Amino acid sequence: MELPFSTTSTNFHSISFAWASGILFAYLFLNGITPVCRSIRNDIPIVDVQLGLLDNKNIVADQLDESSKKILLNQFDLMRESFNVSKAVCIVDLPFWGPLALELQKRYAWKVVYDSMDHLGGFSNVTSYMLESEDDLIKKSDLVFATSHLLLNEKSQFNANCLLIPNGTEFDHFNYSPEKMPEELVNIKTPIIGYYGAMSDWLDTELIYNLASVRPDWNFILIGRLESADVSRIKDMSNVFLLGEKPYELYLVICSVLMWGLSRLRKFSLRMLPIL
Repeated sequence: MELPFSTTSTNFHSISFAWASGILFAYLFLNGITPVCRSIRNDIPIVDVQLGLLDNKNIVADQLDESSKKILLNQFDLMRESFNVSKAVCIVDLPFWGPLALELQKRYAWKVVYDSMDHLGGFSNVTSYMLESEDDLIKKSDLVFATSHLLLNEKSQFNANCLLIPNGTEFDHFNYSPEKMPEELVNIKTPIIGYYGAMSDWLDTELIYNLASVRPDWNFILIGRLESADVSRIKDMSNVFLLGEKPYELYLVICSVLMWGLSRLRKFSLRMLPIL
């Protein structure tokens, strides 16, 4: 089951679809100018679909204009024909995609779910311009997910159909001993304190520096693409390792403990933690 496209590339904030003609799960994202599709799993039908636009759009800073929306809708027509799509649920995790998802809701009566995972205004690279469409998306969505009580309270003011779904994990996926240790970790002694996620300017690297300083016998591995985080004080520490992007299933299982919610912005952290 493939679209008549070639290969794909890195996934970004996406709009996801569960298509009821089989069932197919598709993660759609914007990159480049050419539509592309790639199968992610062999055991279950999950695909990455890259949508293409001639104009370079920044999905955390720009809005989806009418001409770009029309181009993407034409690509959706091709996907609907290729996958024989009759019904679909659109799961949106960034307001940039709102106008597209709501148009599909209007045209085909597809359900729209807005997944509010973060306090988006807490990211320095997210513009208020892009977020202007969030209220409309919340109001018109058939269902809204929220990962914390604070987000739930905020979003439920615009839509009564809100559901609290805290962050969690599939325990059995990580509860095993790896057959082979990743090369970067062979000479790193335990305890290993791990962090996996974004390395942006909100990351509390000062806290990591203080922890690594008072516990020189602990080793800290930070996994994720380095974006705008200030790592000047930790990058040369002997017990701190910046590993870049890595497959989590191979690296997280060897950690003695994992750190989470390391934001230096209180407003951001409070809307991230599932207990709040």
